[in-house]
Amino acid sequence: MANADTVPQGTATPVDEADIADYLRNQPDFLLRHRELLDKLQLVAPAPNDSDSGQVVQLADRRVSALQQNNAELRRRLDELLATAQANEQLFQSVRRIALNLLEASDLEGFNASMHSSCREELQVDTCSLLLFGTTEDQESLLRGAPEAQARSALPQLFEDRCALCGTLSEAALDFLFPANREIGSAAISPLHGGDNTMLGVLALGSKDPEHFQSSMDTLFLTYLGEVAGRLLATHHA
Repeated sequence: MANADTVPQGTATPVDEADIADYLRNQPDFLLRHRELLDKLQLVAPAPNDSDSGQVVQLADRRVSALQQNNAELRRRLDELLATAQANEQLFQSVRRIALNLLEASDLEGFNASMHSSCREELQVDTCSLLLFGTTEDQESLLRGAPEAQARSALPQLFEDRCALCGTLSEAALDFLFPANREIGSAAISPLHGGDNTMLGVLALGSKDPEHFQSSMDTLFLTYLGEVAGRLLATHHA
């Protein structure tokens, strides 16, 4: 009598698909060793609208299609990186020209006028506000002064973080920074530090577009402009 565990001669042993999948997973070069199978294996491509029928495609064609899709995604990411790099280069050149213009100012009033005109022209903002703490405000001048205590009350985050920030500001902050302009939708502000890291004032850039300055934006160049302006202000304001 034949043993129950013995497979009769001529009878095929059932093959578990999970075993095949595990084998192929552990042998990633299997199809490289058996290239003739690439032309015989077939896949059913997903049909439009999730219908039950699909188009039968060869594995090699499917692989080519997948590679084309990956290449398209890589190209999209590369295009994004190039666009970001170009935008950063343009922004750097704009900030560089602003800094050079500020260096040519011979006094505080000239410095302030240069800051306003350069920022509007180079950064395409609707308004610019330069405030110095402890400076008496002159109604006939673009230069504004404000007590530091008032600035701390209107801009608590700026004094807490002591770094540049962008986005939508509170009503109190907008009224403090741009009292003559009620249409500001977003802004970018940077502290102005002197050589001893003392905060001398605030540089604020305003746009009527609520999306122009966003909280997710990088503030590297804005911080750099604030640092340069602060050092130069320290010499004019001494």
